[in-house]
Amino acid sequence: MGFSSLLVLVGGILFTSDPYNYNTTLAARYINGIAIGLAIIPFLMNASEIADIGYRGACLSVEQYSISLGIAIQMIYASYWDPNVDFAANRLHGILDIIYALLALVSVMTIVESPVDQIRKGNDTAALETLARLRRPAYVTVETQALLEQHKSYVREEENLTLTESFSRGFLPLIKLLLLRSMMLTFCFSIPLNMSIYFSSTITSYTWAPTVSGIFRLLGGFIGILMVDNSNRKMASIFPLAAIGCFLIGLGSLFQSTTNMSNYDDMVSSVYLYMFLQLFAGFYAPYTSIYIGEAFPLRAKPTLMAVVVIVEQILQIIFIEAYNYLFGDTLITQGIITVILFFALIALLPETRNTTLTEAQRRFRTLFTLR
Repeated sequence: MGFSSLLVLVGGILFTSDPYNYNTTLAARYINGIAIGLAIIPFLMNASEIADIGYRGACLSVEQYSISLGIAIQMIYASYWDPNVDFAANRLHGILDIIYALLALVSVMTIVESPVDQIRKGNDTAALETLARLRRPAYVTVETQALLEQHKSYVREEENLTLTESFSRGFLPLIKLLLLRSMMLTFCFSIPLNMSIYFSSTITSYTWAPTVSGIFRLLGGFIGILMVDNSNRKMASIFPLAAIGCFLIGLGSLFQSTTNMSNYDDMVSSVYLYMFLQLFAGFYAPYTSIYIGEAFPLRAKPTLMAVVVIVEQILQIIFIEAYNYLFGDTLITQGIITVILFFALIALLPETRNTTLTEAQRRFRTLFTLR
């Protein structure tokens, strides 16, 4: 985590020092991308293992909410930026990178090591101390001892599996997560979708539209975080897909021809469809962080989580390379896939609220689960 923070700091310095140079800003974006990639998997693994069952959802959902926050900040300041001012938007980007990198470096000192890792190393005493630090007040109690035994039982069961067995158990959850996270997060913030708000806000002169869209995404994520540990996750996480799919189909129908794209009323409709899509996308995204942290066997977990994240980025690259000015059909296709996925996940996705990691993984290994 500390190394990722340093990379973000380096990227911020590059953005700030030479914001008008394409190669410099491109290098800064690559460095920032590497930093995020290095941080995501350790964060999700650690959060899933140190969090209490009753708060695991909120802890894991911070990952996607943080990304939504970054998206919102960039949408807000970029939409109001005057290109004629003698201060590049990339320079502000760099300053924000530096500030957040320094805050992240300071926060590294507060990181608590996973008790699961300590048990795997044979250091039960350190694991118990870690569990105690996570309680309030920070004392070893009967409940803390019980948590230690629960973690030890989890580690014993997972360590008894061969690597082949771990990956075999993780195959079906991997397919589910590729659909649930890799594909859907790409659909919720892809280049065709972003171009829809660019065109529509330009035609309508609604300069406020990206700002409201960013706020809606944050609002949706905030509502999601409040709900993840207090209500059943399954239907709460699936329902937004139906709305997102319908919004994508509606948006796509407005961008199938240049006639539609130059029509003021159609572009007004597009603005509102995009804004409400971001509301539901913001609500949906935190649930994907929870499921990826719960789904995989311990020994195969980092590899399979990385596969999910990598495929998500590959899909983004495909959309960028295949981008066409008339992207309506692409959005309609995404919408149809999303609606189909909504019905499929009703049968495929398990309910994991208030379950141990062992139980959550067992449910993910089951093909069909209607509860």
